Amino acid sequence: MKATIKNIVKDYSIELPKDILNKLKVKEDEDVEVEIIDDELIINNIKIKPLSIEERLNIRSIKNGFKKLDWGEI
Repeated sequence: MKATIKNIVKDYSIELPKDILNKLKVKEDEDVEVEIIDDELIINNIKIKPLSIEERLNIRSIKNGFKKLDWGEI
């Protein structure tokens, strides 16, 4: 694959071929996750599913539950 790096003000961008964007299922100006692992550039699409209030509460209570701590007497 060939890509072009462009300077945009103080940031840089990489222009990717349309085939790669289609494979990632992303469109122009969508956010992607970019990381470098073992000298390889890894690009993953980020798809955020909208959650209902009930789903948010369940995720909060299941994944982010805090243990009750006993700090003793004050």
